[in-house]
Parts: sequence; C-alpha cells; structure tokens
Amino acid sequence: MDRSTVARLTLFGSMLFAGVYLVNVLYDRALGDFPEVVPIGIDPLGPQALVVVLLVMSALFATTIVLRTEERT
Repeated sequence: MDRSTVARLTLFGSMLFAGVYLVNVLYDRALGDFPEVVPIGIDPLGPQALVVVLLVMSALFATTIVLRTEERT
C-alpha cells in the first residue's frame, strides 16, 4: 500500500468520524435531550471534544499535504 492510498484512507476515516460525531451532537440538540456524555463517551462541550476536533483537523490537514505532494511528483 503506497502513501497515497494510506492518505486517502486516513482522510476518509477522519471525515467519517467527524461526521458521525457532528450528527450525534446535532441530533441530541434537536431532540432537546442533551446528555452529559454522548454514546461515544465524550462530553460534547468539554475539553475532550476540543481534543477530538483538533485531532481530526490535524489528520485532515496532514492528509491534504500528503495528497498534494503525491500529485506534484
């Protein structure tokens, strides 16, 4: 498996995780039932959520850099 394939899989996984997390939080807010901890075990308004968002964003950023580098070579 080359770097480009790994980068694409990382990008897909990061986007999927961020999408599931966002839908989960928005769904709970829409229902008015906003529990302390969402099913994935993270307080959506706490510092853990910030860490998750930063990890996903850094994965997306790194993957974008790898893909653009692969396109140029």
